[in-house]
Amino acid sequence: MTASACSRPPAPPALQHPPVEDLTCPAEPAAPPPGADETAALRFDAAGLLAGRACRDALARVCRWHAERGLAGVACGAPERR
Repeated sequence: MTASACSRPPAPPALQHPPVEDLTCPAEPAAPPPGADETAALRFDAAGLLAGRACRDALARVCRWHAERGLAGVACGAPERR
């Protein structure tokens, strides 16, 4: 007796994860120290700092989503309180 291959249930879908390297953001720029000269203060890019924070927050959410679904080898920080 033979059985049709169609009688087997489909395999469960595999979770797809991005590479762990994609779950990183560049470091935020350091703010100039108090009393720094005007040139140093102008080099500090507030927009870059805000973009870095937005990237960090979004990355933390994505990282936790993948970690909760079984991605190994990634360490997600605790959510920051505001």
